[in-house]
Amino acid sequence: IVACYQGYVDIVIALAQCPHLDVNWQDNEGNTALITAAQAGHITITNYLLNYFPGLDIEKRNVFGFTALMKSAMQGRTECVKALMMAG
Repeated sequence: IVACYQGYVDIVIALAQCPHLDVNWQDNEGNTALITAAQAGHITITNYLLNYFPGLDIEKRNVFGFTALMKSAMQGRTECVKALMMAG
């Protein structure tokens, strides 16, 4: 999640190779990798998660009830909003 927030694309891609990676894992506030990347405006990571993880739950909500789409819209991350809307 930290790599997604910081925009470290290479680290996200490397971690994706881990066989037991849970892409829908939530931190103590309920944020997932997708929520974190989208709210930070990292479109490359957001698209990577959307395109390479078929089990990704784009409707997952954090403890405040926000999805990745909601968080990216609240932060004005228009590219991420567009990508999330196209993903469903």
